[in-house]
Amino acid sequence: MRRILAAACAAYLMPGWATESWLTVQGNPTDPAADTVQVAPETIAVFDTLRSVQVRVNRAARRDTYDGGQYQSYRATVEVNCQTKTAQFRRHQYFLVPLWTGESRIVEHQEGNLPPVMFRSLTPNPVQRIVQAACTLQEVKTR
Repeated sequence: MRRILAAACAAYLMPGWATESWLTVQGNPTDPAADTVQVAPETIAVFDTLRSVQVRVNRAARRDTYDGGQYQSYRATVEVNCQTKTAQFRRHQYFLVPLWTGESRIVEHQEGNLPPVMFRSLTPNPVQRIVQAACTLQEVKTR
C-alpha cells in the first residue's frame, strides 16, 4: 500500500507541477514576509487509511531544511495516516526565495525516514487541521 501511495505522491510534485486552486489554511499567500500554509484540496488522494495531499509553505524568514540546506518556501507531498492522526513529508521542492519562485531543489524522503509535518513556530499550528480535513474527506465523499 505504501509503495502505491509513494508512486502516486511522486506523480504530483514533478518539476513544473502546479495547481491554481490553493486553500489558505494560515497566513497571506501574496505577502513574501508572511508565514503561510496552503493546501491543494483537489490533490487529496485516498488509499485506505492513508491520504496524500499537496501543501505549500512560505516562511517569513529563511530556515534550515531537514537535510541541512536552506529554504524560504516549499511545496511538498504530505502523507496523512488517519489511523494514527499523523502526517509525514514524502517529498519537498525547496525554494531559496519566498512565494515558490526561482530555482528549486527536490528532496525525496526515504521510506522509514519520513520527516514529520510540524510547522515549527507557527501559532496556531495547522498540522491537526490539515490531518482532520484530509481524514474526513472519505466520510464526506461517501455520504
